[in-house]
Amino acid sequence: ERNNRQATPREYRKREIFRIKNELKQLELLIQHGWNDDKNKTRAQDWIQRWVRVANNKYMHSAGIAWGMKVLAKYAKVSMWHTKHARDVFAKEHIMHLLHEKIQHDELHGKLNQHTLSSIIHAMGSLRVHVSDESYNYFIQRFVHDTKHNHIVEIQSLSDLLWGIVHIPTIEKPKDIDWNELLYQGLTKGDKASPQNLTCILWSMAKLGIHPTSQNMTIWTELFLNHIDQAQPLHLAMTLWSMATLGKPPTESFLEVVKSEFIKKHAEMDTQNLTNIIWAYATWKIKPDRNLIDAWLLAFESQVSNATALHLTNSAWGLASLDINPGKSFWMLWFQQWTCLTEDLQLRQLEGRVTNISPHNVSMSLWSLAKLDIEPPASFVDLIPKLVHSTIQQYEAHHLATTLWACARTDLKDVVEFMYADWYPRFVQISHSCSTKHLANMIWALAKLEIRPDEAFLQTWYSAFRKHMHKRIFLLEKQTHGQEFTNSDLSLAMSNSIWAFAKFGTVPEESFLDEWFTLGEHLVAEWNPQMLSNTLWSLAKLRVFPHDEFLDAWMKSFDASLQSCSAQHIANVIWSYGMLGIIPQEGHLCKCLDQFVKQLSITAFDEVFGVIWALSKLKQVGNISIPASCIAPIVSTYFQQASYSSNQYEKTVKESLQILGVDVEMKGV
Repeated sequence: ERNNRQATPREYRKREIFRIKNELKQLELLIQHGWNDDKNKTRAQDWIQRWVRVANNKYMHSAGIAWGMKVLAKYAKVSMWHTKHARDVFAKEHIMHLLHEKIQHDELHGKLNQHTLSSIIHAMGSLRVHVSDESYNYFIQRFVHDTKHNHIVEIQSLSDLLWGIVHIPTIEKPKDIDWNELLYQGLTKGDKASPQNLTCILWSMAKLGIHPTSQNMTIWTELFLNHIDQAQPLHLAMTLWSMATLGKPPTESFLEVVKSEFIKKHAEMDTQNLTNIIWAYATWKIKPDRNLIDAWLLAFESQVSNATALHLTNSAWGLASLDINPGKSFWMLWFQQWTCLTEDLQLRQLEGRVTNISPHNVSMSLWSLAKLDIEPPASFVDLIPKLVHSTIQQYEAHHLATTLWACARTDLKDVVEFMYADWYPRFVQISHSCSTKHLANMIWALAKLEIRPDEAFLQTWYSAFRKHMHKRIFLLEKQTHGQEFTNSDLSLAMSNSIWAFAKFGTVPEESFLDEWFTLGEHLVAEWNPQMLSNTLWSLAKLRVFPHDEFLDAWMKSFDASLQSCSAQHIANVIWSYGMLGIIPQEGHLCKCLDQFVKQLSITAFDEVFGVIWALSKLKQVGNISIPASCIAPIVSTYFQQASYSSNQYEKTVKESLQILGVDVEMKGV
């Protein structure tokens, strides 16, 4: 103290700065010892208080505070307790106010730079500090101002800044900033490019929804390939994930280089990296070659015991989307890990801890199994009700629809019935948010599993589905003359829902059918052969005669798609004509029969019987004339079938043939 009083102001300042630097170095050394146990919490609190005292020193400038914040952020990563405690410092010690003062002071004296500002944002992101919009935008604008003033953007600084922006829990992300201009300057004029900061920049832009220009992507790709020998497994995975999220499919040459690096380093990858890679390929719809798949499977199977529910879900989704069935060993380990995670889930719930399994994990895992036609073992089937029960309150419409659809595809009727007490009340709660696709998938699943819903379910379903039909009909009334009205999701939903009612044997409410036919008249032109065939077959099963306007539009659409129809499609349509007594024009019927003969197989027993029976009904009802050339090949096929296989409908077929004028004994027309 005596020496300080005797020193000149300049000497005093030098000593203080030296002392501050020494203090910060000591603090960084202390943190390296870690604070992993409760005994060190007191030391950790002392450490923070010492840092706050140093930060408040009038000789401390913003760069020193930024450096100290980075150290604090490292310390906070030790545990959730430390993160919360460090975050509280910003609120209690008025660090943000102090930062404003220091930055304004340093800016006036030319000591402020983009590295300091990016370090501050990065540290606040690490600590998840809640920052006011005013402070937040102030720091960002100062960074942009510095880049314009110095005409250069440091790659590392831009990387730290974007990463921090992603992780700071603010309401709005910065606007009116030309990020592509900053990226271009950083890629072309900056230095110190490395796989780490290049990957971090692209990943952050993907998270923020900032799409790089094609020029920037080309430069970025070239820089990344130049440093790819230094890339860690994490960098490869993050790069592919970011490109897929941004909708930027890479070139074949880029993927080839990345594939080579992946095969070299696949053993070092964890399940997060591996999941991101297969997810990216699935998002691009690019099927990897066998060498990459084999390396991926080998690495994932060795690491699967560390996989989270999200890793299991996304890996299965990626494989299913690419139509890759990895084999028994993969699925055995995959199911085993799900069992471990479910046990952990139940333990966490008992202890009141946060669970790490979401409805997305449950529904998309089931979807993937259904997509690949994987029959789950009994041990996993037993887990499904537990998983759904544990997460049902977080279920949204798409989760519920996907879960029921997947259970139907894998014939898990008992599971759906057992879960009824969970999923039905949740459906009632969220029915208002269900789309037509969700509603159709749900009722289709119940029909597929032959689970007849009760009246309460149907009334809730009617209400939700009719809301969407009302909206579309309103739009129809408002549309201008000549404007086309299309909606593929609604078209499929209408077809699937009427099919489900036919499977239930339940005729929908009259008001529902009126709206269904009105809407179908305008949408039927876009329906594919499967939808057209299923729709008329369903109406026939329900004995519901379609409205005239709908039937005319349906026939025009069926004529237009006839060349794409299978024998089953045409057989179902002709059978429906006979069941409903619909008398088609002779030209239309002959076209259908000609196309049916072209697609006909000797093994199509049901199709041949259905067509012969329907034609006899049409002849009785409408006395139609069917040219012998149209029916002869069908009759000939029937006799060939009868010659080597008995038919349970033989008596009915003979009666139908007699009505059609066929000499059954002579086996000819």
